[in-house]
Amino acid sequence: MIRLLLIGTLLAAPLYAGDFPFGSIITSGFPVDAGCRSGRNSGFPVANVYDRGGTMIWHEGGPLAVTAVGHSIVGADQLGQEGGFSVLGTDRVTPFTNMPLGPRRGTLMLALALTPAGSDAVLALVINQTPPLLEFWLVTRAHGLLLRRGLPERNDIDIAPPDPIAAIDADSSGCIVYYTTNRSIARFNVCANVALSDFAVTRATAIRVLPDGGLLAGKGEILARYDRDGRFLSYVRLSDGNREIGALAIDVDPRLAWVLMRSADPCDSTKSTLLLIDIDSGAILNRLETDTRLIDRPRIAVAGGWYAVGPTSFPPPRRRGVR
Repeated sequence: MIRLLLIGTLLAAPLYAGDFPFGSIITSGFPVDAGCRSGRNSGFPVANVYDRGGTMIWHEGGPLAVTAVGHSIVGADQLGQEGGFSVLGTDRVTPFTNMPLGPRRGTLMLALALTPAGSDAVLALVINQTPPLLEFWLVTRAHGLLLRRGLPERNDIDIAPPDPIAAIDADSSGCIVYYTTNRSIARFNVCANVALSDFAVTRATAIRVLPDGGLLAGKGEILARYDRDGRFLSYVRLSDGNREIGALAIDVDPRLAWVLMRSADPCDSTKSTLLLIDIDSGAILNRLETDTRLIDRPRIAVAGGWYAVGPTSFPPPRRRGVR
């Protein structure tokens, strides 16, 4: 068993080629189907980066999921054949890691969600479609695929693609992952390979772990806050036209959070908006219009945001501990 040793001092996030300005906001997801035939997506995900004033400074098609690691934006493409994890940049795309991700020949693997697991690692929710299987992958720049854990079977998870789990996030240790099911916010210790008790019995389409160990959870117009033990604390109603909460991100100021609001109607052409809120009071401090309508699998991240530069560091893997 691999044990991940935690370092108690905060590590500065390294800067890679293609870093975006501190505090930049990235959104990603699938636009509405052009003919609204399926009510799902157009088949091609898009990613945009905005500055703090809402001006789009970068656009890219292709990443299935994105997150911020330090100041960098990491994207995941289809993980079969030539796919993998990449650091996105305005002028070029570079591999997140040059180390192998393990045998994948003959499989079709899609990254459904990404979240940082410390200052130099990502935690990915991956679906292996041949046969259908959900897995958590812990990938570091230095060592490649460090951990690969099959998600325990649950009767409240629809394993069918395209989106069996709406959102994931990791705590500051990088070991405890929170994920949404059809009825709860569940937890899993990827380091010990142990399923934990549910964090809260509530449905959510977006979650984000807070610096104090608590959690924000959004669904519809309701953004709820829980303490570190899963006790409900408060909620705020975010009304923004015919839009609902699609994704969350903690700002570079950990007292603030960005909320991506998407249309509640999959056939609607309404573009998504970004709300900057005060976490304690729920007050809306800023509202930005985006250039894209994001309906399916919306994601948001902030370059240099609190959760993207966590204090975790990982030792090299043992030979028999990868799977």
